[in-house]
Amino acid sequence: MVGARALVISQDKDPGKKSGKNKVLLVYHTYCPGWHLPGGGVKRGEHPLQAVRREVFEEAGIRCLKDPEFFGIYYQKYLGVDDYPTVYVIESFTQESVRSPEIKESRWFPLDNLPSDIGFGSFQRIQEYLFKTPHPLAWGVSLKDKIQ
Repeated sequence: MVGARALVISQDKDPGKKSGKNKVLLVYHTYCPGWHLPGGGVKRGEHPLQAVRREVFEEAGIRCLKDPEFFGIYYQKYLGVDDYPTVYVIESFTQESVRSPEIKESRWFPLDNLPSDIGFGSFQRIQEYLFKTPHPLAWGVSLKDKIQ
């Protein structure tokens, strides 16, 4: 399986201030607990870039104004199947109101105040983005595993 996920980053600018806090968009699925990066499976004949654009619109109403930037490809064993999630960064977009039967909620979180029930792989991708750290090969690598 091949997946496509997105780090959708927004600069929250306060009027009168030169800069604001960056926020990340996370989704809460109806079928699994916790907050995750938006995204999903790549369909047959679809490129991961096309899939990520489709998925972020379906799940959160994000319309890319520029092509998402490739961030990395990872590996995980998911439900006994080899899974290869690709990750893209989206920083230029508009957002519309949409409803998806698979999304309970989508919400913006400050990068320095993420929810306690964020998925581990999503948390790791955000840390890699923030601190520009090398990407591990696996989706859900713990900090302990990265050190060894």
